Amino acid sequence: MRKKMTVLLCLLLIISSVRFVFGEDLANVNWYVEGDKLVINLSAPVRLAYASFTLSNPNRLVIDVYNATLPKSQSFEINKSPVRILRMAPRGDKNLRITLEGSKIPKYYISLAENDLKLSIVVQLDISPVSTLLRKILYDNNRVSIYTTSSCKFKSILDDNPPRFIMEFPYTSFSGKIEGITGSGVINRVLAYDYEDINKNVNTVVVVELKNKIEPLITENKDQNIIQLDFARESQVVSVSSTRTTATPIEQVKKVTTTSSEKRVLLSFKDADIKDVLQALSIKAGVNIVIDEGVSKKITLVLNNVTAKEALEMITKASGLAYEKWNNGYIVATPKRLVEILDSGITREKAPVQIVEAVEIKGDTTQIQNTLKVVYPDIVTSITGKYLVLRGEKEKIEGAKKLIGNIDVAPVSPVIKEVVETIEIKGDIEKVVQSIKTVYPELIVTPSNRMIVIKGEEGKVKVAIELAKRIDIVPKEEPKVREIVKLKGLEASSIKEVLSQITEVSISVIKQTNSLIIQGPKSKVEEVKELLKVLDVEPEKELPVQVVEAIEIKGDIAQIQNTLKVVYPDIVTSITGKYLVLRGEKEKIEEAKKLIGSIDVITVTPEIIAKTTETTERITLKHMEAKDFVESIKGLFPQDTFIIETPTNTIIVKGTRDIIDRVQEFASAVDIPTPQYMLEAKVVEVNRDGALLLGIDSSLTGNINVGLSTNALALESLTSLVTSTVQLNAVLNMAQSKGLAKVIAAPKIAAIDGKEANIFIGDVINYFIPNVEGGFDLRSVTAGVTLRVTAKMERDKTIRVTLNPEVSSITGWTGSGATIAPNVGTRRASTELKVKDGDTIIIGGLMRSSDTENVKKVPLLSNIPILGQLFKSRDTKQEERELIIMITVNVVKEEK
Repeated sequence: MRKKMTVLLCLLLIISSVRFVFGEDLANVNWYVEGDKLVINLSAPVRLAYASFTLSNPNRLVIDVYNATLPKSQSFEINKSPVRILRMAPRGDKNLRITLEGSKIPKYYISLAENDLKLSIVVQLDISPVSTLLRKILYDNNRVSIYTTSSCKFKSILDDNPPRFIMEFPYTSFSGKIEGITGSGVINRVLAYDYEDINKNVNTVVVVELKNKIEPLITENKDQNIIQLDFARESQVVSVSSTRTTATPIEQVKKVTTTSSEKRVLLSFKDADIKDVLQALSIKAGVNIVIDEGVSKKITLVLNNVTAKEALEMITKASGLAYEKWNNGYIVATPKRLVEILDSGITREKAPVQIVEAVEIKGDTTQIQNTLKVVYPDIVTSITGKYLVLRGEKEKIEGAKKLIGNIDVAPVSPVIKEVVETIEIKGDIEKVVQSIKTVYPELIVTPSNRMIVIKGEEGKVKVAIELAKRIDIVPKEEPKVREIVKLKGLEASSIKEVLSQITEVSISVIKQTNSLIIQGPKSKVEEVKELLKVLDVEPEKELPVQVVEAIEIKGDIAQIQNTLKVVYPDIVTSITGKYLVLRGEKEKIEEAKKLIGSIDVITVTPEIIAKTTETTERITLKHMEAKDFVESIKGLFPQDTFIIETPTNTIIVKGTRDIIDRVQEFASAVDIPTPQYMLEAKVVEVNRDGALLLGIDSSLTGNINVGLSTNALALESLTSLVTSTVQLNAVLNMAQSKGLAKVIAAPKIAAIDGKEANIFIGDVINYFIPNVEGGFDLRSVTAGVTLRVTAKMERDKTIRVTLNPEVSSITGWTGSGATIAPNVGTRRASTELKVKDGDTIIIGGLMRSSDTENVKKVPLLSNIPILGQLFKSRDTKQEERELIIMITVNVVKEEK
């Protein structure tokens, strides 16, 4: 029982969703013109969506609104550039199309609000130029004062049916208010409103309603921009200022009057349809004009102060048409067609008469205007002060005036009385509620069954009830239909019992074809059909299960794959390493696995035996210590793989062929000889010219005694130079041949890569110092040049040489007698150079000076004691000499 109730609840939920989809949702639509904007507002009880596009010939903006509709099509004349006509038409059961037709595609903006329940369309209208504003109008019994922002032109006409004086101000707009009092004088009231002509120019019309036909005296004060109408004096037109009162011909304003009983009109059209021109003439002149269907032309005209007959005469002649006075109006057609119509005597349908009325409102003008927009959407309304101006068909205007008379209640007391009223609704209750809330948002409107409860201010509640009566449309009875539905998966007899409990339709079963006969209202039948689409699903055929298996193959994997392709062609196979991947139906995969188990046999080959058999091998290292080599790689191999023989620097490797090959590969990579160098040093003594010849410029000078043991060698000006050995030897030989250089020493020393080598060039000086026993101990010091050299091979095969030269010399002696000891001065430096194999490094800046005495004498006479000095001359010459150290770096080539 519980399972059956669950099924019923699910079916009810599905039916409610189907009813929601196929239900008809009426929209509440209102539109108005505000400044330079045309605003269209649309709301519905369901979420809305829209799509917009444009069309040409004629120019149209089309907006399709989804999930909302109207009971019938509607059309409105906007006549504000660029929009001429607004149309709204239902599309299907739940969509609406809004079309704006005009001279061009307007700019527009569409937005959704309140969870997509409201749609707003804002259309940009063209604003016509306005040169002057009418600020206000004041009047009493017999006088009218019109205040403007600047001097302006106007035209006037005195009408007699009813008696009124009309003034038209071109290119102006009325932006103020009208104030006045009426009594026993000539003036009943004064009205003012703006309108657009055919060229979309804004003009203002001022209407003075009179008790009697009297032409006023018009006075224009240009200094204060005031136009005065005096109906109690003789008719004339004058212009005055603050400094003069006489009028000039230029300042006079020409009056337009009529002596005929027929009204005179002003028309201006450019490239307009002649039907629109004749319709405008009919409205302005107040005459009936019937236009034949075959009339279709474009015309441009400007008519000023003409009667309807005069206008028809000029329009028909210019267009090749004809007209004839007929009954209580005129008929316009082509000449041939006009004769046929008059001869046949067929009565033609008259065009609806458009009129303009201004109704004084005692209560809330805006609220009454909103009410008229809902009840009479075809009537164009505008507010001027406390007057509501109406334009539309005469019959509808009369109906609107009666409605205004019923709902226009003047406020009699500041005390607001709240009431609660109910009204029965026969049609769409949601639409009525939404309409009342739109017009009177301050009222509380609550639907209850088929009743609406309205709470609020008494006057507004009364008007809301009147509005509800007018828009309450009784729904038409839905037609009944019969449908036959053939079921695919459900059994007809079983589903009939369930559907009969939850639907309002009649259901019969056809057992032979497993079908249902559904009878009832169309919407209910559609609901059942949609429900069956959800429930009646054709059973699907069960597909075989597909699996994927990966099987490790021991033997020839390619041969086994080829065998499976022949035996099981439906199985997809692929090889991944030593695995064979199978994809296919589960039963066939199981059979294939059994076949593989019976044919997968390992083939033993000599290569396999060699790779899987353990053996031992000796690897002797020539350059790297065996212990260091094993320590660096033992983590990559199993334990007990290596045995070290230290005396022979040999490694015994135990394992398979793969392990032994890997160890040999590592040994070949790291067991390489360490580079060795032969460092050849030369100590060369040169004078200044010889130093310059060798490319060394030293500036150190001083007076130093001759003799290596007493030389003062300096390191402050140490210089180094790397040069080619061949070129250097050639220059050195040249310097030696000229006596500019002398090689003092040329030691050689071998060095290992990265190890320091020492070269000493100098003297060992011995001296004695007293001891505690009263004797003397022998001590010694060195004086000369010590070189510490380190060479390191780089990856680019260049050699990085680090030099640490040290120069020591005897600077003096300390003590006396037999205990004299030398004072040694030492200078140290450090430098680093990059050289190539065979390059020579030159170190200069080791300076010393010597004094040479030359004696000139006369033979024999110079040997006489004492007197012989007179026959001798001595010349002492001081000479500076420099010690240069040359170090050549040669890489020792390994014997192969």
